[in-house]
Amino acid sequence: VLRHGRALQSLVPEESTAIKDMMELGAAAMAKGEYFRAEERYSSVLQVVPSSAFALAGGANAQLGAGLHVSAARSLRKLFAMHPEMIDTHLSASILPAAARMDAALAAARERLAGASSPGASPELRSDRVEFGLVIAYIGVQTNRPEVVREGLDSMGAARPGDAMHELLSRSWMPGQAAQPAQPAP
Repeated sequence: VLRHGRALQSLVPEESTAIKDMMELGAAAMAKGEYFRAEERYSSVLQVVPSSAFALAGGANAQLGAGLHVSAARSLRKLFAMHPEMIDTHLSASILPAAARMDAALAAARERLAGASSPGASPELRSDRVEFGLVIAYIGVQTNRPEVVREGLDSMGAARPGDAMHELLSRSWMPGQAAQPAQPAP
């Protein structure tokens, strides 16, 4: 069903089913900025069809809009691992959180990454650095900001050198440019 490099305008399946109804409710909640409700709807679909690429993508974007950055990153990691064809898929503005929420998510992910990278950060927070980098890179991809993509990928590489997902995303999101892990702060 999915191809690489596809541009999606909707995550709602074309056939008439209960799954379609739940996906439509999720899309409607996203459009209203009701991100927690949208995440709940997409989670309901995933309980029935755990491997649904569209429900995983919808849930990740709803979590991003709701400010659940680590959850969004884990959902994105699961989506990309299960459906690598979604890595280079660009979503329309109607599928993504509102632009203001995307900007807020980017600012929050940067702030949390800085806190997680500080010398006094707890081990639990430090372990989330790769997730914050993934969120930053994903926002950069979906908003067509290559410098933000590079920032996120560099953060991922610095947090977890050799990570297979980081390598795959770097090849897909920054083709022709070798990923360079950021140097740790002194």
